[in-house]
Amino acid sequence: MTINNNTPDIRFSQFSDDWIKGEVKDVLKIKSGMSQRGIEVTGGIYPILATGGEIGRTNTPLYDKESVLIGRKGTIDKPYYMDSPFWTVDTLFYSEISEDASGLFIFTLFQKIQWRKLDTSTGVPSLTSSTIHSIPINIPKKSEQIAIGKYFQHIDKTIATYRSKYKKVKNLKVTLLSKMFPQAEKKQPEIRLRGFSADWVEVKLEETLLEQIKGKAQFDKLSNGVVEYLDAARLNKGKPFLCNAKSDVKQSDILIIWDGSNAGKVYKGFEGALGSTLKAYRTNEKYNSEFIFQHLLKNEKVIFAEFRTPNIPHVVKDFTSSYTVIAPDIEEQTAIGQFFKQLDDTLALQAKQLKALENIKQSLLAKMFV
Repeated sequence: MTINNNTPDIRFSQFSDDWIKGEVKDVLKIKSGMSQRGIEVTGGIYPILATGGEIGRTNTPLYDKESVLIGRKGTIDKPYYMDSPFWTVDTLFYSEISEDASGLFIFTLFQKIQWRKLDTSTGVPSLTSSTIHSIPINIPKKSEQIAIGKYFQHIDKTIATYRSKYKKVKNLKVTLLSKMFPQAEKKQPEIRLRGFSADWVEVKLEETLLEQIKGKAQFDKLSNGVVEYLDAARLNKGKPFLCNAKSDVKQSDILIIWDGSNAGKVYKGFEGALGSTLKAYRTNEKYNSEFIFQHLLKNEKVIFAEFRTPNIPHVVKDFTSSYTVIAPDIEEQTAIGQFFKQLDDTLALQAKQLKALENIKQSLLAKMFV
C-alpha cells in the first residue's frame, strides 16, 4: 500500500496521520460459503445466512471470527457484519479480516461501495472474489478504524431503534383498523372509543361519496407554475412539479389510483391539479372524509383491480355502487377519523425522523472516508 495525502473532511481530533491507499485484498480475504446440506438442524445454535438473511440454524459454524459478508449472487449490495460464529451458503461470501484491520470499519466502508456497478453478470447480479479484492480503498491506522467503526455502529443502532418504533406503530395501526371497524356481518367493532354504543349501519359507498373529479392529461412543467400536478408517482412520494392548471383537489379529498400496478391504492392529504391516472372523491356532509378514507385504506384489496385492458390492472368499474361501507353516526365517524389521523401524523413524523437519520449517515459516509 502507498501513502495517500488526502484525508477525510471530517475527522476525530485525536487522529492526524495520512490515510493509506491500497486495495480490499490488503485488509481481508474473500471466502466462499458452502451448502447447508447435512449441517442444518432445527433449533441450532448458529445462524445459516444467505443474501436475504437467516435461512436456518446449525450447530456447526463455518467461521467463528469477526467477518464482513457480501453477496456473491442475487442481492450483492447488502453487506453483513458478524462478530459471532455463523455459516454462509454459496450465494454469500464471507471474509477473513487482517489483524491490522477493524471489521466494523470494513463493514462501514463496504456500505460506501457501489456494488451494483461491479456486477459481472448479464442476468442475476453477481460478484467475484477477484473483483472484490481489486477494489481500491483508503484506510487509516487501526486505532482510527476502530473509532470510526464504533461511531457508525452507534448510528446504525440509533437508526434501527427508530425503524423498530416506526414498524411497531405501523403494525399497531393495522391491528386497530381490524378491531375498530366491525368484522363481516357484525354491527359493532371489537374496540370502541368511549361514549359510543349504537349499532353501525351498512350503506353503499356511492351514498358517502358525492363528487367525482376526473383527472386530466399531464400539463406542461413550468418553473413559474403555482399548482402542484398530482399523478401516481407523486402520490408515492415522488418529486413534485408545478403547472399552470387550476387546483381542483382539496386535502380532504380521497384520491384513488385508477390503473397501473398500484390501481386501487387510496391517498389523502394532497392539494393540486389531478392527473389522468387518478380520480378524486368528496364525502357528503353525513360522512367524515377521514373515516371513509381509513375504511377504504383497510379494504384496498376489495376495490383493487380487474384487467379490463390486457395486462393493465384497473379499479373495478362502478365500484362505488357495488362496494358497501359500515358506518356509525357522524360524531363517532369524526372521532375515529381524528384518532387515525393522529396515528398517521405520528407515522409521518417517525418516517421523517428516520429519513433524516439515514441522510445524516450518508453525509457522514461521504465526509469521514477518503
